[in-house]
Amino acid sequence: MLRARCATIGAVKRTKTLLRQLRRGRDLTLDELARATGIDVSRLSRAERNLVDLSEAQRDKLAKYFRVDDPDALQRPSVAELVR
Repeated sequence: MLRARCATIGAVKRTKTLLRQLRRGRDLTLDELARATGIDVSRLSRAERNLVDLSEAQRDKLAKYFRVDDPDALQRPSVAELVR
């Protein structure tokens, strides 16, 4: 039971985030977004896969870049993921 529970938790953590949806919607590479925001490419990549949390300052930079009112929404699952 514990093993199945861990697998489920892992699957939830790997959902695609709104951050990824916004980046891809603008046809940006991770490199381009990293240069524009000053956030490390690997950090952005891991944040998109919900493997790490971005700092408040990083979320604020990304929210400003994408013109998102709620910086915390960037690491929530994208709408497409919620529909699945």
